[in-house]
Parts: sequence; structure tokens; C-alpha cells
Amino acid sequence: MHKPAVLVGLILWVAAACVCANDATQPTEYLIRQSVPSTGSHVKRPIIRAGSISLEKPWSELAPEEKASLKAQYEHLGDSDEPPFPSNGMMPIFVALKRIHEESGLQYRGQMTAYVSVASDGKPRSVAVLQSPSQEITDVLVTSLMSQTYKPALCKGVPCAMEFPFRGELVGPDVREINSLNPSTGLMTRPPGPLTQ
Repeated sequence: MHKPAVLVGLILWVAAACVCANDATQPTEYLIRQSVPSTGSHVKRPIIRAGSISLEKPWSELAPEEKASLKAQYEHLGDSDEPPFPSNGMMPIFVALKRIHEESGLQYRGQMTAYVSVASDGKPRSVAVLQSPSQEITDVLVTSLMSQTYKPALCKGVPCAMEFPFRGELVGPDVREINSLNPSTGLMTRPPGPLTQ
């Protein structure tokens, strides 16, 4: 008599397990929220999409899948090769971008793509900005990337010069569907997928 209920319960459990398994294979997307909510709201909305690499960790503390994701952006990196990476993680760069984005009234939207030429001693030599929504954002991005120290790249285990790719996106304060946040850092995370605006 209880067989249909048991069967329905089993189907729901399997479906939930499949969803969890799917989510586990997808990287987390990091979002940075407003310092102050928009007028008429109590919710601090995301204003920067910061990618899928942990923002507060140095290279040595990144998860293997995060390292693999970053290495996949390069054409020819062997097992003993490593890209350069900001010594203090990505957060200082995004904090500077958050500050200028808020100071400019959140008026800019768009992708940011830059490549930092990092010497074998970990010092940045130059920055090439390929995408930016404004000159003001470009100036802050270049200054921030050039002020970082970097873990040097490794080529066959030996420090070498290599470019570090930086990507992010300035979005509006109206982005929805946020699942969790860390109130002490202003860092928000959500499962991957399109943002609804």
C-alpha cells in the first residue's frame, strides 16, 4: 500500500543526487557585492563577476581543480609548469576595482581582460588591457595589476617569465539569484550559470 510513496521518495532522492553530482562538477563563480545597498533596497547586490578561482588564496592554497582551470588558459603548460599568480591572491585587485566602480556610481558595465607580463623574479613588467568598459577602469586595473607581487611562473620547475591572464566583469547592482555570501569579506558565491538581471 505504501509502494507508490516509497517509489516517489526514491525517484526524488535519485533526482536530488543527480543535481548534486552535476553541481559538484561545475566550478563556483565568485561575485563581489556592493558596500551599500541601492536606494530602496536592503540587499547588497553583486557588482563584479570575479571568475571561478578563489579570490583570497595564494597559488599554494588553491584547489587542484582551480589550478587546472588556470593552467588550461595556456596552450603549452606541462605537469611541472605553473603560471604566475598574485602572491596575495586576487582579492586586492578586485577590491581596487570595486572601489572605483562604486565611486563612479556603478555606471560601467562590461568585460575586463588584461595580461600581465611577469618576470622570472615575480615582478610585473607591463600590462596589456584587451577589454575594459572605460578609461577610468583601465587606469585602476593597470595600477592594481602592476602593484602586485607575483609567484613566478615555473617552466620545467625553474622560475621563468610568463603572462598572467586577468578576467572579470563589471555588472549592475540588480543581479539576482545569489545563494551565499561571506559578510566579513563582501564575497558572494553562487553555482555557475547565467545571471538574471
